[in-house]
Amino acid sequence: MFTHLHNHFKGSFFDSIIDDKKAFAKLNSDNNKGLAITDHGQMNYIVKFSNNAREFGIKPLLGMEFYFVEDATETINTKDNFRNHLVLIAKDSEGFKNLVKLNNISWKDNYFQRTPTSTLRGLLDWNMIEEYNKGLICLTACFFGSLPYKVINSSQKDVEKEYFKYKEIFGDDLYLEMSYHGIPEEKIANEGIEFLIKKFNQKGVITQDSHYLNPDDYKTQDILINTRFGYASNFHFKSKDYYFKSEDEMRKLGFKEEYLNNTNEVYEKVNFDIIEFYKEIKNDFIVHESDKGEGSSFIGEEIPFSTWKTLGLKETLRRTNLVVGYSDNLLDKIYDAIPDFNKSLKENLIQSDELRDNFANTHKNLFSIAQTLEDFYIDFKVLLQYKIRANSDKKILDYFPVVRIQDYNGLLLQYDLESMKILGFL
Repeated sequence: MFTHLHNHFKGSFFDSIIDDKKAFAKLNSDNNKGLAITDHGQMNYIVKFSNNAREFGIKPLLGMEFYFVEDATETINTKDNFRNHLVLIAKDSEGFKNLVKLNNISWKDNYFQRTPTSTLRGLLDWNMIEEYNKGLICLTACFFGSLPYKVINSSQKDVEKEYFKYKEIFGDDLYLEMSYHGIPEEKIANEGIEFLIKKFNQKGVITQDSHYLNPDDYKTQDILINTRFGYASNFHFKSKDYYFKSEDEMRKLGFKEEYLNNTNEVYEKVNFDIIEFYKEIKNDFIVHESDKGEGSSFIGEEIPFSTWKTLGLKETLRRTNLVVGYSDNLLDKIYDAIPDFNKSLKENLIQSDELRDNFANTHKNLFSIAQTLEDFYIDFKVLLQYKIRANSDKKILDYFPVVRIQDYNGLLLQYDLESMKILGFL
């Protein structure tokens, strides 16, 4: 058995298109029993992920891939956009509460925005994990984690100094992470990580850092990540190999068997049920109609991220075509068959028999990618109708993850109404 410990889903800063239900079905066919969620910088999808995992008989491992810096205050003051990654997974209730605390401190006190129009990010640093580490399993992340980054860019002395900082904090719950997607820096990082594993009798794990389900899905993910902030960018993954691999495919990467077996050790360590966790504190918090009550926080609402609304349907199709590769003449013919560029592709397909019959069937690849982007639900806004407040001496920020969003001066609960219903608060 192998356990995927590093995976991104719908809450992951617009860079993943994995449908978790399809991932769970794939796990069942592979006879694997656990799956971790480690979205970038947020925890907004963990409740739905856990609820869906229950339906498939899969054990959910709840974590997060943090944006990690040496000193968050210094990063913010100097407007330094550099950051590493760090993966933390909750082992038990104490670990989950610390995961929530770290998330909330990052968004309450250590949020970073390089310019007024750039994306907000919560930051994690050494001081925070030194204080809130109990019950947490630490993976050193992809080749952009601080430890593998040191392997690639620094001296062996600095590498070992970084390693011992992590070891002192996390002890036996530290696992050095390796992955390989054909990127040269990964090979350098993996060699350095294996040297540490051998020298210090340290445990390592192999991960896939999954961002899409199947190999061909890289096309859709590439369009999403290039349009995720409402404008076209030139950012690309360095590899087309970040799909959700089977256990057999992971073994074929050629890593030592012990690294695969250690993923199951992490699986066995995790003993946490988020539904039961919140059931025990259900009466300590009240969801109520919006008012100006003290100690309250607005609840988030999930909304569709739609490329045709932010970029226009023509631009959505044009950017999709960058990876599909139709000729300009063929793309022009598709444009000519679209009745209304002010409507979505789905609405146009319903409206036009020619588009539906002559093009949708012939050019499924282009149309399916464009429709996936139109239908992808991953963004959040403030839902002013409902708030949550404490009904006891318990504090919201100790139990519920919050986030800052653009154009809202305050903290927003990361769980939306559907998540709160799953947890029994509505």
